[in-house]
Amino acid sequence: MVFTEIWMSVACAMAGAITGSFLGFLVSRISRGESLLVPPRSLCPHCRHALGIRDLVPLMSFLLLRGRCRYCQTPIPVFYPTIELIAALITVALVSLPDPALSLWIWPLAMAGLAISIIDLRILIVPDRILLPLSLWAIGGNFFLKQIPPEEMVFGVLLGFWLPDLIGRLARRVLGRESLGFGDVKLGAVLGLYTGPSGFLLTLFLASLTGLAVGVFVRKDADQPGEPQVIPFAPFLVSAALMVILWGDILRPFIWSL
Repeated sequence: MVFTEIWMSVACAMAGAITGSFLGFLVSRISRGESLLVPPRSLCPHCRHALGIRDLVPLMSFLLLRGRCRYCQTPIPVFYPTIELIAALITVALVSLPDPALSLWIWPLAMAGLAISIIDLRILIVPDRILLPLSLWAIGGNFFLKQIPPEEMVFGVLLGFWLPDLIGRLARRVLGRESLGFGDVKLGAVLGLYTGPSGFLLTLFLASLTGLAVGVFVRKDADQPGEPQVIPFAPFLVSAALMVILWGDILRPFIWSL
């Protein structure tokens, strides 16, 4: 029994690492404003040489090549094995949940959220090319897995869009500058599909709280403390939504009692 569980964890880690390799491809192409289809094969970001299968084995290729491109010997960005490792660990953690349907329901959200967060950190964009498939999975996956009532999804997506949009508009008027991008608004709508209206309220509260805490530290470490600091909000939204989906029943009584 233990042997089977070990091999299951290994298989899930491999699947997660492969997914992480694909996420690295997505993040790199989208961050550089490149097409996802042309060229169809992965390229070395430095010499642009097409990479073969032996160059793309998640984690192992980086180790065997000693962190350098096979063709130009330029160091491979540590970002690639890092995202593969994170995706592998997330996959193993989710598969270990007692509810397989819940694991399958939120695994695409966790993977897409990882890519969205990195892209937002890099170029301050929440890409529609990831949001659209994620929203389709939320609707279609729920049809089979039945994780949230359909009416909750409807109200969740409406609140997830309307409330961040309202906050962004108010902040723009008060502060005189953009403080919440429209990409975050669209991400909120997609997350509302997963959490429902009450879950999204808690998600937005947790994301704002953690974002504010990080913002305080960023401002303290800034070279010019008087300058406004741009802090990507998508990582906080995604992580807060996952927390609410996984531990909402524990968090709600504690948060609302404050």
